[in-house]
Amino acid sequence: MADTNINHENPIWVSTAVAAKALNLGKTTLKELQRSERIKPGVHWAYLTGRRNGPVGWSIPAMAAWQCAATKEVVEDQKKVHQQRLEQIETYDPLDLK
Repeated sequence: MADTNINHENPIWVSTAVAAKALNLGKTTLKELQRSERIKPGVHWAYLTGRRNGPVGWSIPAMAAWQCAATKEVVEDQKKVHQQRLEQIETYDPLDLK
């Protein structure tokens, strides 16, 4: 009897190649994110066999949410740097020529 709970059109876990294409990231970038622990095992990626050297599956929704959160962090950091630069600009009082 087939498992009717599996959604073959939108699988929970996809291959590295499919994830890379869907997320517009390189396969190497995905692997680096995994190695650097910037993304969470069991949330963003999983060993599909449950074994260390097994194939890796990627969660597109979780990775897309991570991309959005990472983008927000980058923008906030840019705003902080910009504000710090503005605060370093010296200002002078206008001359009173009366």
